[in-house]
Amino acid sequence: MISNKLKIPIASMLVLSMFYSFGCILNPKEDPEPPPPPKPWPKATTEIIVIDNLLRSYADKNYVEYGKLLHEQYEWHMQEDPETHEIEIWDRTMDVGAVTNMFNAAKGRPPEGKPAIERISLDIYGGQWEGVDSVAGEYWPGSWSYDAQYSIEVVIGETTYLGNDKVLFLIVPVVTGSDTLFQIRMTYDYEQQH
Repeated sequence: MISNKLKIPIASMLVLSMFYSFGCILNPKEDPEPPPPPKPWPKATTEIIVIDNLLRSYADKNYVEYGKLLHEQYEWHMQEDPETHEIEIWDRTMDVGAVTNMFNAAKGRPPEGKPAIERISLDIYGGQWEGVDSVAGEYWPGSWSYDAQYSIEVVIGETTYLGNDKVLFLIVPVVTGSDTLFQIRMTYDYEQQH
């Protein structure tokens, strides 16, 4: 095992050797091409784009785009607490606030007193789409339900948190100006049957 005192000089030598191996980093002839600009976010003009943008918002840790996906009356119904049998419900403000803090923590800017998140990933798969005309007791033609599996992984320090269960999204059309965009009106997180 290398002691901490030796790690710093070895790391410094490796960094210096990169400069000698690859030439001067200030030489424009040897600079790599700049990365392409980020792909623009598509407007959520279909229910499928909503799910695609949800996954991308997690991958990019982009809470602004995440917030655009949630309806102003959004509700997230969490799984039933096994001890109290109660179901906690978060509104849009609570959800976006928590996701903002989580994404910032994953970018190395955790809220004061909270740990940094080293990795976060979300996958949604194996879903079933169904057209619905009513959401939250309201007549809402053109809406969709999407019942799927999800897998989320959050790594904080030495601890990995895993969630693998079912989720039901209720996605509604919302007219904004001349566009009809889709947003998530309700999310139900529930346990898969084993």
